[in-house]
This record gives sequence, C-alpha cells and structure tokens, in this order.
Amino acid sequence: MATYAVNVCDLSTLQQRDFIASLLFSVEILTSDVVDAEGNRMDGSAIILSCENTRIEAIIQIIRKKYSKNIMRIYRSETGKGGWKRV
Repeated sequence: MATYAVNVCDLSTLQQRDFIASLLFSVEILTSDVVDAEGNRMDGSAIILSCENTRIEAIIQIIRKKYSKNIMRIYRSETGKGGWKRV
C-alpha cells in the first residue's frame, strides 16, 4: 500500500486563499508525521496523509483539476520511508 504526503508550504499557502483546499485537506486526514520529500530543499517538507488510498486519490484528482504539480506538490512513496515522487 502506497503512502501519500502533501507539501507543507503549498498546503499552508493554498489554505489561506482557497477554501476548497482547506476542506479537502482537513485535519482528520493529516498526521503529525513530517517527511523530507525533496531532499535538502528548504521547502521540501511534507505531511503524511492518513486515510484510505481511494479517498486520497479522489482528493488528488480534484486538486489536479485546479492546480498543477508545481503549485500543489503531493508525493507518493511505496514504502513511506523514502523514494518520494510527485503525483
């Protein structure tokens, strides 16, 4: 089962200006686990999402209709311990 994470900087920026983004990434699916998804980049920290993959994939489809991969960075890892790729 894959693990998904959302970029902290992108999430906080979009939540301030987009009400839909704040609803999609509600507190109930965000964990307190933060990973370094982009190596040594200053803005590469991401919060792991904790819900079933079908729900996460549906959220990603909605987000992708409005935002590109460069504006809202969402990552996927097969193990959850590394090898993060943008979705």
